[in-house]
Amino acid sequence: MAKITIKELESLTAEDAGRILREDGNLAGRISVRKDGVSLSFFYRYRWGEQNKEYACGT
Repeated sequence: MAKITIKELESLTAEDAGRILREDGNLAGRISVRKDGVSLSFFYRYRWGEQNKEYACGT
C-alpha cells in the first residue's frame, strides 16, 4: 500500500464521495461531501479478538 499524499488529497472531488483511501498500518480515510467542500475522516482499523473495530482519528 502507498502513502496518502497531499497531491492526492487536493485532487479529491464530490464524485469521490464514499471512497476509502488506505495507507500502510491500517490507517484509512473515508471521503464525504460537506457544504464547504470535500472532507476526509480518518480511522484506524484493527482486530480485537473475533471482532473488527475502528478508532476515529479525526478529519
